[in-house]
Amino acid sequence: MRLEKTFLEIDVLDMEVIVSQSTAASLEKLVKRKPYSRELEESVVREIIKTTDGAAGIVFLMDLDMDQFVDSGRESLKRALDAKMIGKAEYDRVHAGLPEWFGFLKERGMREGDRLGYRGGQRGLRTLFHDAKQAKLLDMTHGGPAPLRTMLASYYPPGGELREPLVRSLFDDRQASR
Repeated sequence: MRLEKTFLEIDVLDMEVIVSQSTAASLEKLVKRKPYSRELEESVVREIIKTTDGAAGIVFLMDLDMDQFVDSGRESLKRALDAKMIGKAEYDRVHAGLPEWFGFLKERGMREGDRLGYRGGQRGLRTLFHDAKQAKLLDMTHGGPAPLRTMLASYYPPGGELREPLVRSLFDDRQASR
C-alpha cells in the first residue's frame, strides 16, 4: 500500500506499508473484483492489523517540525485506542514515548529526504531514522508483538487521515496491474 500525503497541494511525505505474504494473499482475496466501499475498508483494516510481519517506510518530502509529527502521531494513536484497535497500556507507552524517542529531532526537525522505517514481527518492532545523506540518527527496538500492531493501527484508525488513501491504494494498485 502506497500513499503520497499532500497538504495544501504540497507533497509532505511518501509512505509505503508492507505486510506478510499471507496477509497480502488474504487482502487480495478480499478486494478481488470488488469496488471500494467503507465496509470493505473495515475488513481490509482488520486483516492488516492482524499481520504478524510488516514494515512501513516514510520519506519526508518537505521539512516538518518534530512537535507536528508527535502531535499527529498522538492523534492517530488516540483514534486507534478509541476504536479499540490497541489497549490502554500500549497507548500510554507510545503516547509518553514519542517525544522521548524522537527528541533528537526537537532542534533539527524532519528534513526533506529524511527516512523513517519500521520493521516488525512477533519479537518486536525496529525503528530506524536516517537523514537524507543516509546517516543513521535512530535505531531502536521495542520487544513483543504489540508494537507492530500499534504502528499499523496508528496508520489505519477510523477517521484517520491516512486510512482511506492507504486502503484505496490497494484498489489503485490492482487497477494499474491489469
